Amino acid sequence: MFDQFLVDLQNGERVAVFVCVGLYCVLVAGYSFFKQYLVSQWPFVWGTLHKAEAKLIMPDNSLSEQQYTSKALYSYQVNGVQYEGTRVSAMVIVATHNARAILNKQLQGIQKDAAGRVKVFYKPSNPKKSLLIKGSVAQIVFTSLFFFFGVYLLVTYGPKYL
Repeated sequence: MFDQFLVDLQNGERVAVFVCVGLYCVLVAGYSFFKQYLVSQWPFVWGTLHKAEAKLIMPDNSLSEQQYTSKALYSYQVNGVQYEGTRVSAMVIVATHNARAILNKQLQGIQKDAAGRVKVFYKPSNPKKSLLIKGSVAQIVFTSLFFFFGVYLLVTYGPKYL
């Protein structure tokens, strides 16, 4: 059966391609769930936010073709060692000029205290790795949809190759 699957895949058979897409979705989403769990265990320290913005990453003459992503610059200290970070979230969102509001909404998720300091989540085994936002409901929903789409494709088209 596996040999037939490979032949069908090489020939571009729709069912074989759907099975590959399903496997990809399940594997990527499974890995993402695992990483989200690990990040959810990261401790935090209070840091200083120097800049947070929706930054233009793909300039274009047409506004609707321009692409933006969230960028930040912050500093924090772990066990007496000073670090700088730039990652806002583990989930990188790229938005067009017209959808930049999504990025601004993401940046509003940065947690601040009364003194204006920000929560910086860091990886205990490698404090250079840090985030300002651990995760969100939207991230879990997106990953779940991706996972269940893959399961749907495997259940619907996979039995041909069993």
